[in-house]
Amino acid sequence: MHNYKLKSHKSKLTVLLLLFAFSLTAFSQENDSLKDVKKNIGIVIGTEAALYAGTMTGLYYLWYADYNQGKFHLHNDNSNWLQMDKGGHATSAYYIGSLGYEALRLAGCNEKKSTLYGAPIGFVFLTTVEFFDGLSSGWGFSWGDMAANAFGTALFMGQQALWHEQRISLKYSYHNTQFPQYRPDLLGSNLPEKMLKDYNGQTFWLSFNIKSLLLNKDSKFPSWINIAFGYSGDGMSGAVYNTSSYNGQAIPEFTRTRQFLLSPDIDLTRIPVKNKFLKTTLKVLNIIKIPMPAIMLDSQGKFSAYWLYFKTTFYYLCRKLICMKRIFKTIAFASLLFLASCGNNPEKSRNFYDKGMDYLYCSQFEEAIEHFDKAIKYDAENYEAYFYRGCAKYNIFQRESALEDYNKTLELNPDYLQAYFNIGLYYRSISDYDMACYYFKIAEAKGRPNMEDYTKHCR
Repeated sequence: MHNYKLKSHKSKLTVLLLLFAFSLTAFSQENDSLKDVKKNIGIVIGTEAALYAGTMTGLYYLWYADYNQGKFHLHNDNSNWLQMDKGGHATSAYYIGSLGYEALRLAGCNEKKSTLYGAPIGFVFLTTVEFFDGLSSGWGFSWGDMAANAFGTALFMGQQALWHEQRISLKYSYHNTQFPQYRPDLLGSNLPEKMLKDYNGQTFWLSFNIKSLLLNKDSKFPSWINIAFGYSGDGMSGAVYNTSSYNGQAIPEFTRTRQFLLSPDIDLTRIPVKNKFLKTTLKVLNIIKIPMPAIMLDSQGKFSAYWLYFKTTFYYLCRKLICMKRIFKTIAFASLLFLASCGNNPEKSRNFYDKGMDYLYCSQFEEAIEHFDKAIKYDAENYEAYFYRGCAKYNIFQRESALEDYNKTLELNPDYLQAYFNIGLYYRSISDYDMACYYFKIAEAKGRPNMEDYTKHCR
């Protein structure tokens, strides 16, 4: 029982760390000027280091110091809770790593460094906790927990390295069950505790984005629709074995059952919104699996279908975070303040554009893209920033994305002849010579010099 009590404390600690990281991310969003980039990175790294040291010190003195310390030893807990606790480890590592990455990106770090130095912080944090377990006589270092931590971290880092985005996400959902009434000490006595402790009500999901994984970028299929595979457990009144009584009260006999689920899902991070406050809110909420119809097959061979699966998490968040008038007014007021501080800033846009051009001329294409992104953020009509961002993307083989930027350039300025020429180069690179000639001829007609070598073979 002590082991589970400690793990519930660590779950709460993880939640606190996540909340702090969200605030750290929000801080980073407010500091965009070039002269502050190095300062911001130092603040983020320093804050993370201080948070790590303070959290580990507090964890040790609050929960480990009261128990006997011994030699470092191992403990095999892989049979506990039908491995549901491993889902919690993987999901925690994934999202803490995601926030570490986001904090460094928003502070000004490039993609590669943010992935290498920000994403592993979840693994580092949870590994330290395992190390403390290994020195405590009541518990032990769990290789199963470490494998789950590594999976969550690798899932995030691998996708950033391969795709520069998350196409497969880990998610969580919860629904009320009957089991906490029999073991409130173990499974929770109120809703927030149950959401952390009652593995019978938890489901962990792998949510796959359909369009980015299976379809062409030009497809009109909504980019925010996912398909999710879930895993859960049921019938557990104890970690490894069910107990027959608690405090003299009999506990009914339950069958421990694994559950496998399939359900549509929504990737909130892909919903097209321009407001940064709303975009950040959706990113935070994306950890929750949206209630949707689902089908389930359990280890007893029973098949079930649900019109709306796992509503408790959604309703709880609604009641606590939306429906409370005071909180709603605070959010509304903060949104108004945020919107008032937003808007076009052509001077700031030009500063970022000029710095992006410097990086482009030095062939530092990723850094150039970052600064053109910010130039566009402060002036959405800056067609030159779109064009040269496309040039930078083309040089790192993000050619379809470059084509989108060239087309956006022409949308804003139909007379920007170099964009027609570059679109022609794109189509020539994929051997679509008819389209290449079409754009080369437009560039020539609009007055671009030296086009003979590009149009002489055109019909």
